[in-house]
Amino acid sequence: MPTPQKEQKVKLIKEKLGQAQGFILTDFKGVTVKDISALRRKLRAEKVEYRIFKNNLARIAISEFGFAAIEKHMTGTTAIAIAYGDPIAPLKVLHEFEKIKKIPLKAGVINGEIYDAEQLTVMRSIPAMPQLRSMFLSVLQSPARGIVTVLSAGSRGLVQVLAQHAKKMEEGQAA
Repeated sequence: MPTPQKEQKVKLIKEKLGQAQGFILTDFKGVTVKDISALRRKLRAEKVEYRIFKNNLARIAISEFGFAAIEKHMTGTTAIAIAYGDPIAPLKVLHEFEKIKKIPLKAGVINGEIYDAEQLTVMRSIPAMPQLRSMFLSVLQSPARGIVTVLSAGSRGLVQVLAQHAKKMEEGQAA
């Protein structure tokens, strides 16, 4: 028989996951409170909440969103990184945090799709959205920059020839 406190906790988890762009399940075994606090600070800056819930309560909340396949990963010590902004942000922060302490990934949901640990590991190597946009713009600008360079090469050459001719004329008059 569920207690009112547990029902309230499940409701809280559902609210948080309902607002999220994605969430990542991690294993926090062996991580100190100090390290988790430092990780939470870094995640908070990226609009990510790092919470530890009881597996059974989280399992109930997650199953109501239709992510039953992720339930098998909810064993042992499990924490959830809930992303309210960029859904890849927790992966980036966790990857950066590995320099201090390794926190294994279990599984995750990003934009409604379920991913296992291997897929998440690959995803975290993808540049962030602002970097992707700048790379895309650079690719778009490259042909235009090449055309401008080619078109201006003729006039630049003409200017250089005229400058050399003027220099020779000045040397001729000075002599």
